[in-house]
Amino acid sequence: MPLRHFYYFCRNIFRKQYLAQDLDLEIRSYLELSAEAKVQSGIDSDEALRQAYRELGGVERLKENVRDVTTGVSMDNLLQDVRYGLRSLRKNPGASVAAIMTLALGIGANTTIFSIVDSFLFRPLPVPNPGQIAQLSF
Repeated sequence: MPLRHFYYFCRNIFRKQYLAQDLDLEIRSYLELSAEAKVQSGIDSDEALRQAYRELGGVERLKENVRDVTTGVSMDNLLQDVRYGLRSLRKNPGASVAAIMTLALGIGANTTIFSIVDSFLFRPLPVPNPGQIAQLSF
């Protein structure tokens, strides 16, 4: 089952144009079938097509709903967000430098503090018999 999901994920990411054409074709055929059924029941062909569109509830909204549930849409949204972030960083280089420096300082300080705590609290002392060490005080 996961292999099938990976296949659909790759297909949806790399073949967007094909999927869009397939969705357009499917919606168009549904509208034609619905309008044809209405024409057979005695409604004028133009009115039948109008009613079929109305029953569908909006073609673009339906397309968006289908795109939202396809596999890989979250990856596509992530890529769009990354592109938007890079454009924003390029537009305002001063804020970009300030944000990058703040992140670098925070990550560096966090790494340093963790390294110190790790060496003193979590690792044993570098002596042969740490259990035999005693503290003398006068």
